[in-house]
Amino acid sequence: MSWDLRGIQQLAMAREQQGGGTPGSPPPFDIMSSAAGRSSAPDSDSLPASGGTLPRGAILTHLSSDELPLSGSRLLLAAARFAAEKHRAQRRKDAEASPYINHPIAVAATLADAGITDVDILAAALLHDTIEDTDTTAAELEEHFGSAIRALVEEMTDDKSLDKAVRKELQVEHAPHASAGARMIKLADKICNVRDVAASLPPDWPRARRLEYLDWSARVVAGCRGCQPALESAFDRDLVRAREQLAAEERGDRDSVLRPGGPS
Repeated sequence: MSWDLRGIQQLAMAREQQGGGTPGSPPPFDIMSSAAGRSSAPDSDSLPASGGTLPRGAILTHLSSDELPLSGSRLLLAAARFAAEKHRAQRRKDAEASPYINHPIAVAATLADAGITDVDILAAALLHDTIEDTDTTAAELEEHFGSAIRALVEEMTDDKSLDKAVRKELQVEHAPHASAGARMIKLADKICNVRDVAASLPPDWPRARRLEYLDWSARVVAGCRGCQPALESAFDRDLVRAREQLAAEERGDRDSVLRPGGPS
């Protein structure tokens, strides 16, 4: 599946088919249409390279006052646009330097694939890195999306004033005490990152660092268990595949050294 606006529309359509949306929503908009500026640099383990933001209030002006509060497809589309604008200048640290927005869309789609239809959880998944990795404030999210979504995003947000090692340990400690919705988003986030670490992220990470990331992710997910079996099973499968992929790479490197004409 291509992680573009069509993917978000499919999430929204699934929500409306279950009675959670509002028929007759406005036509889709271009989520990459506005200008972007500066933001703080994200954590290296979050894997974008640089950041972009808009002035406050410049994102949701396409909505008239009678279209608020947002719900169903309008909410998901607004969250997608907001996240795309906030992350516009950011890139993942994969070989292709893919747009960062691909990641939150993939997290939301992973939740939908597991049968999650709660629109607040899906919208929060789209927005889950905005406070941590851009200049978005909690108050801004609450103004546009309400207190429930703001609270979920805050649960997903690390305190970047702390050392990275401390932040990672706090994720492990906090996971068992997070709300069910935040634990689901955390599971989906770790699923996507584990897949990326095995497949393509990032080219300058040595195998030992990638294995360390897999081990740490498993520790975080241990505290998220009991909230959504399908997500937990997906993480377990992808973790096994990631470990097998790294083991295969190690065997391939060893074989290339042992072969005649291989590296000395």
